[in-house]
Amino acid sequence: MRNYEAVVIVDPTLEEADIQKAVDKFTKVIQTTGEMAKLDTWGRRKLAYEINHLTEGHYVVAAFQAETDLIDELDRTLRLGEQYIRHKIVRVP
Repeated sequence: MRNYEAVVIVDPTLEEADIQKAVDKFTKVIQTTGEMAKLDTWGRRKLAYEINHLTEGHYVVAAFQAETDLIDELDRTLRLGEQYIRHKIVRVP
């Protein structure tokens, strides 16, 4: 298994419970075959530029270990979810 880090920006216009559901959704995908090392919630932050008429986002950073096939499934989940504004998954050496 390899080490990865994912930064996910969730839509801040959602209710707090819906934001938590969005975070739980992508962490469950990670935990299907991977291991979650650390989940850090940064909270609401200002975006560098406007995305979909939004100037803020709810940032979540996840450090985890997984196989490469899980990364494709996680990327698909984050791309299809309307509650996610942006995401970036990187392999940590």
